[in-house]
Amino acid sequence: MEISENLLRELVERVMELTLEISGQREKKKSVLVVLAGEDAARFLETLRALNASGDCEITTALSRDQINDETIWNMVCSESRKIVEMRQVLKRPLPYDRIIFPVMPREILAKCALCIPDTDEVRIVQRALEENVPVSVAKNGLDPFTGNEPEPYQKQVLEYVRRLLEYGIDIQMDEKER
Repeated sequence: MEISENLLRELVERVMELTLEISGQREKKKSVLVVLAGEDAARFLETLRALNASGDCEITTALSRDQINDETIWNMVCSESRKIVEMRQVLKRPLPYDRIIFPVMPREILAKCALCIPDTDEVRIVQRALEENVPVSVAKNGLDPFTGNEPEPYQKQVLEYVRRLLEYGIDIQMDEKER
């Protein structure tokens, strides 16, 4: 059997890559799950692009069944994601991720996470991550901003939910103007 020079070169390069990985000389990419919660697909896409640009992580995108069936969302996510899973599939086995990122966390999910009400897949993913000691992050500007029309007690309650998630160890990256 003859082998072309190009194929031989590719095989040698792959063997070298595997050798470096096995010997630990090459840092393994971190496995990150990015969850699309809510309706802000533009922010979600922005986060995916930033993670792809960094090049230091292997990204899996989690979508709900409705989001998978939405052609606009599906096409947008496919343009930036190589691996897409349904949220319910994430919950069927131990989490194989080094980090879970929520580019957007709507107030309803924020409140349910803070109050430990696991009645949505998004909240169940956060709950599982906390149980398995997988870090969870909410991306910068990922929380719904106040409109200014909300009564002060309502705003205080939402901020209490944010504090509670911080106490749980969830990393919420905020802009200076939000603090």
